Amino acid sequence: MENTMNLTPQVSRRVTEEVIRSIEQPEFTKTWHPHSHNTVLDAAYFACEQLKLEVEERQYSLSRNGGSLFGLWTLKIAGAAVGKHYCLGFRTSIIKEYAVGFCAMLTVIKCTNQVTPGRFFELRRHTSTLSLDAIKGLAVEAAGQAVERFSAVNTWHEGLKEKTLTKQEANDLTIRAMQQKILAPSKFSQFDKLFLSSRTPYGGERGGETLYGFHGALTELIRDHNFMTNVYENQQITKFVNSVM
Repeated sequence: MENTMNLTPQVSRRVTEEVIRSIEQPEFTKTWHPHSHNTVLDAAYFACEQLKLEVEERQYSLSRNGGSLFGLWTLKIAGAAVGKHYCLGFRTSIIKEYAVGFCAMLTVIKCTNQVTPGRFFELRRHTSTLSLDAIKGLAVEAAGQAVERFSAVNTWHEGLKEKTLTKQEANDLTIRAMQQKILAPSKFSQFDKLFLSSRTPYGGERGGETLYGFHGALTELIRDHNFMTNVYENQQITKFVNSVM
């Protein structure tokens, strides 16, 4: 079942897989079976093995209390466009924040940010009916669906280049982004240098602006944020950009 992401910003830290595997699984209750982060990691490994997906890099963010995990695995996909890497993102929580889920993501080397459609392929909630075998089976199904989305994610991203903006439209869009708290006023100066000023890194040919450049400049400003916050912010940026397409 596909479900919209429900992940709000929270304090988290980048960690190694060793740290993740050191976190103990909480005790089960009659209705709540909080399967450990290890179980979800093992299911992800199993899914990639079954689908013959080669993982080039694994990165993780963990909430400060260790209860919520977000993972980003960079995959080696034949035929991937130059400068872009396809990724498999997944989340899980042992503190009742959300269900296990996987999503398709796209990393653009130019700005090293995740570009996502803001949706996870929902697996299952940590209920008493959720078995270890079920997690593995659902991980395979979800990862397979995520792979199918890679093409759609790339098409969406490339489609932003077709939406050109006049100087006035770019200025108006920037004001709207600040009003809706997509762009922090404190970062306007940085955004101006990235997108609005002449000869900017995200400007179009001959100074023309596009929605692709606008999106790229916004995501550039959050590139150093932790995964959990970054994914949430990318979701908000994506929704905003889609509202003007």
